Amino acid sequence: MHAAHLANFLNIYICIFIYLFFFSLAVCHIVFTYLKYCLFTFLNRCSAKFLWKRIPNDIKEKSSFLQSLWNIGKAMWKKDTVAFHIAIQAVEWPLSIASIISAIKERYRLETIRVISEAYSALPLSHFANNLGFSLKEATDLVNQRGWDLRKPDPELSVIYVYPKKIVEPSEKVPENADYLTLLTNFVSFLEN
Repeated sequence: MHAAHLANFLNIYICIFIYLFFFSLAVCHIVFTYLKYCLFTFLNRCSAKFLWKRIPNDIKEKSSFLQSLWNIGKAMWKKDTVAFHIAIQAVEWPLSIASIISAIKERYRLETIRVISEAYSALPLSHFANNLGFSLKEATDLVNQRGWDLRKPDPELSVIYVYPKKIVEPSEKVPENADYLTLLTNFVSFLEN
């Protein structure tokens, strides 16, 4: 949970940073600045939406990269994984932001894999591949790597199904009652002093 709070704090800080420096930069530098830092706000989709609304229309219209970036944001907002991967692959990203785009793409894929593992007991391989932006071979390799089943439910059908297994995340050690009691005692003691 601490990582999630830190990520949200970082996203808010970046939005404030972009907003404050927007007015101090020349217009030619603004497009690149928005393009580069707007990527970070996709981790917090709500902030990205409001950041998009604050960008002046003339800047939005001049930058094809900014438009492409917003298409990615819209796909994330709508949770349309297929449109997300199409939008990312439609553009040749500048080297300065390619690593950021790659990180967003990888994080989104991992989240999609987690959701699929929890939500589906079986789904067609083609659907699985489309949702991850993979070819059928890449999707098959991922299924095998994760130890999931891949088979035809009916020998007469040509459709191959993926049978995902729920991802087991390591759970945090739950403190014992004595630890909670010590923590509560220290807290009450602090409040009294």
